[in-house]
Amino acid sequence: MTTQILTQRRLTVAGFIGLYLHGIIVATPGAFGLVAALALGSIVLAWKAPLVSNYVPKRDKVPWKEASPFWLVILLYVGLESSLGTWSGTYLSSMGWSVNQTSAMLSMYWVGLTLGRLNLSIWVNPNPMTRLRLLLLAGVVTLSLTLIPAFGFFFAGAAFLYGPVFATIFALLQERCGHVALSYLFYAAYIGKTVTPALLEQISNPSYLPYGFLVLALLLYLLSYQLPTTQSSGKF
Repeated sequence: MTTQILTQRRLTVAGFIGLYLHGIIVATPGAFGLVAALALGSIVLAWKAPLVSNYVPKRDKVPWKEASPFWLVILLYVGLESSLGTWSGTYLSSMGWSVNQTSAMLSMYWVGLTLGRLNLSIWVNPNPMTRLRLLLLAGVVTLSLTLIPAFGFFFAGAAFLYGPVFATIFALLQERCGHVALSYLFYAAYIGKTVTPALLEQISNPSYLPYGFLVLALLLYLLSYQLPTTQSSGKF
């Protein structure tokens, strides 16, 4: 699972860089337009990039049946992560938390994700599938505590537990289905990130938002049992 560890480290570095860039972008007039232009340029370059040299369409076919559970897990995970980052503050504010308290919790939430990716990957690596499920179950329990407003800081604890999920699924999918299945993983992530917070926005009463988080977390945990085993994921 060397791929998993390398991916975790890259995501961690990207997380820290993102925090610094966020401050620069917000403080600089016109920075958002520049970032948008760079993103558009990146898309054009990626679109015109040559095919992978060892890719043979007739041979390297996407194993749809095996890969689909991985994509669904990522869709739910990224949807949950984005929804927590978007709406947990709204929920806590409706429960009487001050702006400073809510801001501190959200900062701890993103720090928790980064630290979870860095530290828990070492623990997950020896038996990734089994330990990933333990983290997902612990995430359900931790999020259930946030139904009590005084325990709102447990959102940060849940973020820490969910930290290594993306890179672990990335590595397991690559091991099981090969590189041809990885592009669809990012499509699923984008759909989850875009659609799920929008769906939770339909909850008119912010006090009900934690129940939406719990439903997503529980579905994520249950769906993890549909993932096919790999050579390094252990027996269950």
